[in-house]
Amino acid sequence: FHDENKLRKRGTGASGSNHNLEDEKRKSQTKRRLKARNISGLNPNHKADILRGAILFTTCWFLMRFDASKMYHSIRGQSGIKLYVIYNMLDFGDKLCAALGQDIFDVLFSRNVLDRRPDGRSKIWRPFGFFILALIYNIAHSLVLFYQVITLNVAVNSYSNALLTLLLSVQFVEIKTTVFKKFEKENLFQLLCADIVERFQLLLMLIIIASRNLVELGVWSLSPSTASGGILPKSFTVFPKWTGQVMGPFFMVLGSEMLVDWIKHAYISKFNNTRPIVYERFLDVQCKDYY
Repeated sequence: FHDENKLRKRGTGASGSNHNLEDEKRKSQTKRRLKARNISGLNPNHKADILRGAILFTTCWFLMRFDASKMYHSIRGQSGIKLYVIYNMLDFGDKLCAALGQDIFDVLFSRNVLDRRPDGRSKIWRPFGFFILALIYNIAHSLVLFYQVITLNVAVNSYSNALLTLLLSVQFVEIKTTVFKKFEKENLFQLLCADIVERFQLLLMLIIIASRNLVELGVWSLSPSTASGGILPKSFTVFPKWTGQVMGPFFMVLGSEMLVDWIKHAYISKFNNTRPIVYERFLDVQCKDYY
């Protein structure tokens, strides 16, 4: 019996090694066929990376064709009411593009689009069509954000109360559309995620505006310091003169956005009988999604 078991084990081991050899032969044959047909060995992940780089490069090249100073002065020449209408339209367009864009990129980078055909050749027309669609979307959404930054920059640098009026109008509409409505936990989680994205996006816009204003004021230019006799930036002081000019609108916009979000979620929690512990669960879900 022992001898029979040994022979069986040897037979199974030999058959397994034969199967491995056959798989290696098939792989080598397919590689040789691909080389003979002049077909590249790119997998879907490599194709997705190439498409991402092409979209990013083309969008940057297209945005460089626009003159930011001309756009700034064209928006600055508009009246105050038009400024509010332009900003609200751009905000609405941003939300529409954000709701559509993720689905376009998911379809473009899916394996169903980027995988090879049964004959081993890569698909061409289908990925190309979705690439053109994703490129058009990316350029359009970038232009919307570009104009939104410039419009906010006009409001920040205006000598009137345009910034305060713009913030009050936008945030009043935001409170009006959310308060006194029925929200389930799933809808409340989506609203919370949208507020996080909006606040982060607003922070990036204000950093861009503050950096541009610092360059225009000459704060980052180097000049010889009379006190030390060396070359130091002008911003190396305890309280620079440009602090109120640059940081005042920065804290006003972010502070008002945070205050409006707190009031909005407080009213939503009150009228929907939602416990505050739900937000801790939302935080756990977001942390798990990140990791």
